[in-house]
Amino acid sequence: MIKIIDIRNRNNAEDVLNIQITSYKVEAEIIGSYEIPPLKDTIYTLQLCGETLFGYYIVAMRIFEEIFRRILCKRNIEIGKVYFYISIFLVIKIQQ
Repeated sequence: MIKIIDIRNRNNAEDVLNIQITSYKVEAEIIGSYEIPPLKDTIYTLQLCGETLFGYYIVAMRIFEEIFRRILCKRNIEIGKVYFYISIFLVIKIQQ
């Protein structure tokens, strides 16, 4: 289910920042530059950004994430690439 993320909540901000940094590192590798502003964000700057953030929520997300990581490790796929492509998918879905 896609819903708005309350970025004022510190735990939510930490989760978003973790995914943001991980996925933008993949983009930085693709374009050959780490001078991407989202890579410089902190929890504080993220909470003050004034943007509406959306996330895809799954029941028992932590359990799903652990299972997903184990599958990715077996297939030698980086979790950052998965976050990157999921974020693209979410943008497309939100625009629809």
